[in-house]
Amino acid sequence: MTMSKRPNVVLVIVEGPTEELTLGLVFSQLFRAMGRLHFEVVHGDLLTQQRFCVTPGGNAESKRVDEWVRKGILDYLQGLSPKITWNDLACIIQITDTDAAFVPEELAPDHLVHRNEIKRGNARILARKSAFTFKKRTVPYSLYYFSQDMEDALHGIHGSELTPHKKELLARAFQQRYARDLEGFRTLLEELLPCQKFRDSWEYIFENGNSMNRASNLALAFRKANKASA
Repeated sequence: MTMSKRPNVVLVIVEGPTEELTLGLVFSQLFRAMGRLHFEVVHGDLLTQQRFCVTPGGNAESKRVDEWVRKGILDYLQGLSPKITWNDLACIIQITDTDAAFVPEELAPDHLVHRNEIKRGNARILARKSAFTFKKRTVPYSLYYFSQDMEDALHGIHGSELTPHKKELLARAFQQRYARDLEGFRTLLEELLPCQKFRDSWEYIFENGNSMNRASNLALAFRKANKASA
């Protein structure tokens, strides 16, 4: 009897190539016990987008963010060569920037109020999402954040203040440093972790002006991975 292959692909969804450059090599080593690592770069903030579908009655209805994240994953898998299938996935990790989007409405600039409302609603949906299912097979999923953005969390510099070239230089320097210092990377993430439980870490970032603080709950992803591979 042929044994079924153990799922061994960790799929990481990030907003841009700088995240992949910064995290790719370090992640590949930290997730080595689980298997291969693949980054899906979506080139934009999925949580600030609002998509619509047409109902049978001809009305336009907003499509839930988890529905089109799932569809995006399936589209990504179908376009890969060599082929990776849904059955190869061990887990799905999505990383987003908070962009100070969860502040009270009165603290947000007028032109960002609508964007913040969309992002806050989408983040709440995905933060509660623990898995995606396709053809009756369920794959664990979690959404993690950098606050206010990756550069702020990892370097203490707002990404909005940096040119693309400067972001790339920071990414390469970070990769070179922490690829040889995995414990240092873990320590950095633990220092950025505001709460020890996943749900609490999200409630913290939703409260008051906390999404403007330097923080990340990504350390919890590696704790979960260690348990899964033990």
